[in-house]
This record gives sequence, C-alpha cells and structure tokens, in this order.
Amino acid sequence: MIAGRDPNGCERCDAPRPLDARGLCNSCGKVVDRRELQARVADAREQRAQQDLKHQRQIACEAEAIAGPEIRADGSDEGGER
Repeated sequence: MIAGRDPNGCERCDAPRPLDARGLCNSCGKVVDRRELQARVADAREQRAQQDLKHQRQIACEAEAIAGPEIRADGSDEGGER
C-alpha cells in the first residue's frame, strides 16, 4: 500500500467518495469513459477502412476480369494483335 493513500478513495486520484462501480470518482470516470469511447471509435474506423480496402480490391478484380485484355491508347490490344 502506498503511504498516505486512502484505500476507500478513487483508484486514479484518491478523491473521497462518491465512487462508481469501478472505484472511480465522477471526474475520473468521465475521463476514462471518454478515452474508452475514443478507442472504440478509432477501432471502428480502422475496421471500416479495412473493409473498404477489401471491397475496393474485390471490385478491381471483378472489373479486370470483365474488361479482359487492356486496350492501349492507340487502340491496339496488349497482345500486339492488329
């Protein structure tokens, strides 16, 4: 136990009661909640970006399969047939 620490106070700042179920005062509880929410939002954004990238790759593969051989700007196909 840390000397001078109130064992019944807030887990983060040693503020006296009232504490929530996590053992945090209102102020520390808001900070922790905000950080957890920000972390969840960041995770959701990352997952969405990964899904979007996967979807874009899938669309590109499908477009490539449909388009067939590339056509050059001069109108000839990639295989050199004229």
